[in-house]
Parts: sequence; C-alpha cells; structure tokens
Amino acid sequence: VRAATELGREFPGGTWFLPFAPVRDPALVGSTILHALGVVEHGRRPALDALRTVVQERRLLLVLDNLEHLLAAAAPLAELLAACPNLVVLATSRIRLNLSDEHEHRVSPLVLPSHSRDDRPLALAETVGGSEAVQLFVARARAVDGAFRLTDENAAAVASICAGVDGLPLAIELVAAQLRHFPPAALAARMARRLPLLTGGVRDHPERHRTMAGAIAWSHDLLSPDEQVLFRRLSVFVDGCTLEAAETVAGLSPPSSVLGMVASLVDHQLLGRVDWPHGESRFAMLETIREFAGERLEESGEREDIRRRHAAQILVLADRYEYAELLPDGDRVLALLEAEHSNLRAALGWFRDEGAAGPFLRLAAALGHFWSGQGHYQEGRHWLERALRHGADAPAADRAKALVALGVIQLYLGMHREAESHLTEGLAGCQDHGDPFNAALALVGLGGLATLERDLARGTAFLEEGLATLQAVTDRRLAGIFEGRALNNLAVVARARGDHALADERLREALRRMRDAGYTAGTIEALGDLGDVARDRGDHAGALALYREALGLGRARPGTRQVTDVIEAVGVVAVAAGQVERGARLLGAAAAMRERTGLRYRVAENLVALERAVTAARAALDGSTFEVAWAAG
Repeated sequence: VRAATELGREFPGGTWFLPFAPVRDPALVGSTILHALGVVEHGRRPALDALRTVVQERRLLLVLDNLEHLLAAAAPLAELLAACPNLVVLATSRIRLNLSDEHEHRVSPLVLPSHSRDDRPLALAETVGGSEAVQLFVARARAVDGAFRLTDENAAAVASICAGVDGLPLAIELVAAQLRHFPPAALAARMARRLPLLTGGVRDHPERHRTMAGAIAWSHDLLSPDEQVLFRRLSVFVDGCTLEAAETVAGLSPPSSVLGMVASLVDHQLLGRVDWPHGESRFAMLETIREFAGERLEESGEREDIRRRHAAQILVLADRYEYAELLPDGDRVLALLEAEHSNLRAALGWFRDEGAAGPFLRLAAALGHFWSGQGHYQEGRHWLERALRHGADAPAADRAKALVALGVIQLYLGMHREAESHLTEGLAGCQDHGDPFNAALALVGLGGLATLERDLARGTAFLEEGLATLQAVTDRRLAGIFEGRALNNLAVVARARGDHALADERLREALRRMRDAGYTAGTIEALGDLGDVARDRGDHAGALALYREALGLGRARPGTRQVTDVIEAVGVVAVAAGQVERGARLLGAAAAMRERTGLRYRVAENLVALERAVTAARAALDGSTFEVAWAAG
C-alpha cells in the first residue's frame, strides 16, 4: 500500500487496491477487478475482454493483494498486461506467478539486533534499538502499553524475543501484544514454544493474520497432499538439511520427486534456501514455521519413525566423514559437519533417550576427530562420556575408538590422569580388534602426555611405537599425517633436551608429510612449532616469518588449537621485540580463545616463554594499560 501511494503520481489513470483473500475462484479475478474499477459487466462477454476495453492506453496501477491461491488466473492477467502496455500490476503472493515479465521482490524478515555477551550493559538498549525488528516490537508494545520503553534492563529480553520469532513482522506484532500479560523477560522465557503466544491479533485484520498459526496454515493449505507430507517430515531437521538428506529422511517415492516438492516449499516461502560455501544448497525452515510443521508431524503419528530415520541418516553421514579434517577435502567436510552440528546433537540425543546404546556410542566415536579438530572439546567430552557410560555392552571396537577419542580430548583439556587412563584402555582395545590407526593415535597421545610430564624416555618409546604401528595402516595418506604428528611430538622431546637442530630436522620432515597430504591443520602446527624453535634460538625475524605463513593458512580455521597456539606465539615475540602493547593484545586474544574452548594443552617450553612475556609486559606497561590491552585482545 505504501509503495502504491508513493508511486501514485506516476499513474494519472489511477491506482487501485484489490484484496483477493476472500476470492476463492480464479475465474472471478477479472470480474473483481472490473467491479473495483466501477465497470458493470454486460452479457456473456469475458471479464478480461471488458477490462482490455476499459484500460486500453490508460496509465493504471493495480495492486492485487494475496494471489497465491489464484494462480490459475495468472495466464489471463498476462494477456491483459500484453494488451495494455501502460498497465502495471503490483501483486503480492506467497508464490511466484511465473509470468515471463514478472519481477520478483522477496520480502525478507526484519533485520535482527546484533549484540553479544561482551556488549557494555549500559549501552545494550542503544545497541539493539537500531534494528528494524526491535523498532517494530517497541512500536507495537507501546500500542498495548503506552508507558513501555526499551531500556538496558529489558533490551536483552526484547532482542531474544525478536530473534525467537525469526524477525517476522506479523509474529513480532502478535508477541508484542502479549505484553498485556507478561513482561519482556517472562515472554522471552516462554519462547521455546512460540505459537501459543502468537495469537490475539486485532479483530479488524483478516482471520489468517490474527494468529501466526493461521498465517502459516494459509500457505500450508495451498500445498498438495504429498507436499504437506514432506513439509511436516522436514521439521525433524534442526537448522536445515541438504537435498540428499531430505530425500533420505522423507521416505517419499520416488526420492527424485522430492526435488520438485522442495522447490514448491521454497516458492510457498515455507522453506528457505541457503547457499553453502562449497557449492551445495541447504534448505531450512524458520523456527516459527518449523514449530508449526512439527505439530503437524506429531498429529500425523509419524514423529518417532521420522526421528528414527533422521538419526539413522546422521549416523551414516558421521561414518562417511569420520576422519573429518583428515580427509583430502577436509575443509569441505568440516564446513558440512559444522552446518550439520545441530542435527548431530539431535541424533545423539535421540539415540540416548531411546536407549540405543550401540548406535549412540558408534555416532559419538565417529565424531571424535570433528570435535577435537574443531576445538569442541567440552561438547565432545560430554557426549563421549555419556555414550561410554551407556554403552558398556556396545561392540568392543566402537568402545575402544570412543575411549581413544575421549582420551585425546581430555589431553587437550589438561585432564592428564583421565586422558592416560582412557588412552591406555583404548589402545589395548584397538590392538585387540586390529585397528592400527586408532592404536597409533592413542600411542601418539600417550607419547605427548609423557613428554608434557617430562618423562622423555617414556614419551619417546610411545612415539616410536606409534610410528611402527602406522606401517600397518593401509591408507598411506592418513598414515603420513600421523607420522607427521609423531615427528612433531618427537621434536618436542628434542626441544626439551635442548637439541634445537634435531627438533628443526624432525619438524621439517613433519611439515613435508603434512604438505604432501594436503593437511592444513598439520601444516599450520608444523610451521608454528618451527617458529617456536626459531624463537628458542633468538631468531625472532625467522620465527615471525613462519608464524605469518601459518596464520595465512589459518584464516579459515579461527579458534582452532593450532591457530590459537600461533597467535599466542606471535604475542610472545611481539613483547620480546618491544611491541609490548600489541603483544599483550595478542596474548589476551589467545587466552580468550583458550578459555572459550577449555584448551589447556601447552608444551613446557612455550609455557615458560608465555610466563616470561606476561611478566615483561606487566613490567613495561602500567597496570591499567596492560589490563586494557589484554581485555581488548
């Protein structure tokens, strides 16, 4: 309506607004337009023929509201437009009309507030108040309660509410009306189930705009029966899915029919398409729509079967990509697993709740490399501990693999006693069941742990046994990666003994193996460790060159253990080189990343270098300057 009003001067023949929600028969579209123009139909002459006569060369704008249920009238409208070159139609529809001269403008949800837990509390209202979604909420809240104001005390709750309804204008208007009954904090706490709150629209609005469920149902009822089945079954996915996953879980026949139905759901704006960086599209529902679809799934009696199919599909996915970042296309796999993270959690939770101990343990074990490689240490520990507790009778090979994965994560978390116990038990199980890869992983972990505890001889023995065990791994690329890891740890032993030349030699061989395998994380780690050896020798320029190369590779892997270590190392060198404030910022950034993930792993020489750098920075800067720089990092 606003667009038509603003364009009115460009249409001397007039601007006409026609609501089509009450019209159910496409054949009546022409008559409805004629009546709006004040033209009386005569005889049996088709309405659109009469319209051509009336409009002719006049410069008219017709605003046709809600055409999604009248798509059969699209072709006659196209004929009218072709015959009347000065006629312009502005149509609103939840579905494209699919006309050759159609220009589509999708109306997106309102912009949500962007804020984080680090925002200054006293500026929170100012921070979130600029978003379109919050502005609409405040306007509608004041219509309910004239005294309502956005404050620093209620701003976080208001932002949470707007995000909870996906920034949908109708949903924001409906939830704001609930301020008659609940303050913002209480509303935000009830957003786990949104639809019961999204009611109570004003009586002078159409029925479908008085509740959010009614608005969604209007689109849902336009779907074919098979599309309605797919719609409700897709609600099992959390944060979306790929087309392949939709075909597998939906269980419709033939699976190829799902593509066309997914396209229809997108056209009806019940499903959104998200372009994935690696070329494949994902499809996701807004949470408000997903809740509606989930209710339809519950009503259908299919919920448990579809959840079972979803969990099974996720288990297949996890098995396929078990080695995660270690695979040749590791960056793509990591991006895929991160995109599926919510679905992974949902499947783990379903297996746990159903008492499916075997699949629960198998899925957790398959995700070990993903969790440890991406720094999801706390989450990985949570799931692996529970899966092992539930899976006492699960297949021994899966249990051994899970024990090794848990031990590696505990090593990174600084839980040395628990790590040693689980790695030792997992090693025995892998050796008993002919799994040389995970046996070698356990040996490298035990070697690294012994070295951290300054038992260099024992550490060397474990690492050399790990290298020997890797000879039995048939995938020579994977074997090469872990040979490189073992060499990295043997270089730590050489550093601890003061043999920098041997450490450098071992690290350069490790770097060669990582590069040959195309393993980015291992390349970053080897470059960072070579930089540490250069720093030990006093070669700060050489160290920075190696760190710079490592960070160049790590741009796409922020927050990982390897990148965190290198950022910390650059901070140490910056302080030594006299760039004290910059060094303090970098050290603060690394400390924040470690705190966020729980990472405690650090070799002794690097810990000594860090403590010296922090002491030197505190001495060079006054207390407040150091604290401000550290916090800024």
